[in-house]
Amino acid sequence: MRPRLCAQFQDWFEKELQPALGLNVYKTPFPTGHGYHNYQDSLARVLLYRFEQLPRLGPILERFLGCKVPELVNRNFGTCKEYAKVYQEARDSLTLPPAFVDRMLNSRLMRHFYSEADREALKQKWTGITHECGSQDRLNSLLKPV
Repeated sequence: MRPRLCAQFQDWFEKELQPALGLNVYKTPFPTGHGYHNYQDSLARVLLYRFEQLPRLGPILERFLGCKVPELVNRNFGTCKEYAKVYQEARDSLTLPPAFVDRMLNSRLMRHFYSEADREALKQKWTGITHECGSQDRLNSLLKPV
C-alpha cells in the first residue's frame, strides 16, 4: 500500500477545505447514522456526505438547497459493463492486510465520519476478519441499494 498517498486523503479537510473556507469539520460531531451533515459559518455552507449516500443524494440535496432537484441518474454501473463478471469476482475476493486496514479505519477522518460499528463492518469487509457479532448486518445496512 502507498502510505503517503493515503495520508493525502486523510488530511484533505485540513489541507483543502479549512484553508479555503475556514470550516473545521472536526469541530462539530458528524451524525454517523445519517451519513451527511451541513456545515456553515459566515462565509460558506457545505454539504458533506459519505460516499454510500450517493443513491439517496437527491432528497439530501433538496433539503440542503431548499428547492426541487431533478432526478439524479447513475449511468456508470460496473455491473453493466462487458467486464462485469470479472469486476464482481475481483471485488468479492479482494482482501487487504489487517494492519493497513486498521491504520486507515483508526484515522481521525474515519473515526469522525464512521461509528465504531461502521468501522468494524468495513474492517470485516476488507480483511475478512470478524471480531463482532452483527458486523455483517451493519455492513449490509451501509451498502444496501436504495
